[in-house]
Amino acid sequence: MVDSGARSAQHLDDTLVPELVEALHLASDSLSPASVGAFQRELARTIRLQISSNGVMTALEQAPAVVSPEIASSLAETEIFWRQLSEEFGLLSSLEVAALVGAKTHRSYASDLRKAGKLVAVARTNKLLYPGFQFDGGAVRPVIKDLTEIAARHEKPERELIYWLCTATTYMPNDARPVDFLDDPDLVAAAADQAWGVVW
Repeated sequence: MVDSGARSAQHLDDTLVPELVEALHLASDSLSPASVGAFQRELARTIRLQISSNGVMTALEQAPAVVSPEIASSLAETEIFWRQLSEEFGLLSSLEVAALVGAKTHRSYASDLRKAGKLVAVARTNKLLYPGFQFDGGAVRPVIKDLTEIAARHEKPERELIYWLCTATTYMPNDARPVDFLDDPDLVAAAADQAWGVVW
């Protein structure tokens, strides 16, 4: 059963954001088109983050034990990370993965690749979803296999691999995100090995 708070948040996300953006558009004749667009996007982003925060707070209120502010903040930041990843790259279902690469065995294709270490996935809403950055031109990037092997060698779970790829690091040129250099697989693989091989 879907929680009433979750339904309300979804309703706000689906209806309130577009309505506010449209109201802003009608009231902003004095602004340049670029300014209007930028303001609309920032407004929508702010509202979505507020909705996400409200959902986290509802969950914390229902928790049987007191949750520290540090843990609450970490949970909120983690949720924001996954939502931003979804917006930027997409989080694909197994059927969407199969359709993207033209596979005939729709239901087992993504799962089989994941078992072989050729894809990584994250559990969201009770199902496995596959970050879209793993695909290029309808094909799976071979570097993902290299990265899962490196991650396994350093005992890093899938979630940590995904997080590392999408987070700026000093092991990349100009402290960039590894995900932005997937066209240079040797560079990314070497950076992962170096980053996870550090002993503090």
